[in-house]
Amino acid sequence: MYLSIAEMSLCLEMKEKDGILDKNNELIEKVLNYTKQFNNSYSEEHTQAIRTLLSREGIREPEATLLWNLSPSTVEEAQSLIPGLKDYHDETIIKVLKEINGVSTT
Repeated sequence: MYLSIAEMSLCLEMKEKDGILDKNNELIEKVLNYTKQFNNSYSEEHTQAIRTLLSREGIREPEATLLWNLSPSTVEEAQSLIPGLKDYHDETIIKVLKEINGVSTT
């Protein structure tokens, strides 16, 4: 399973709230810092909506996660960074990018 930075951040936050996160572990501390630095502050609902859309559009998990984490601005940028996205229609990528970037697709 591939997790976006936003999903990893939510998982770590839940573990932290439950008191089962070992903050004395150097690796966990580095992951926490990384997710805080690069998470685009997606709400839990927005995170779920993005994952659902990616799944519904049939984008393979590796490409979906890269697309989400990199958050490119255009289809061209997305396809140059993630060549596997050339297998999908531009309209599909545009729809996903709008959701990732917080623009309503409804």
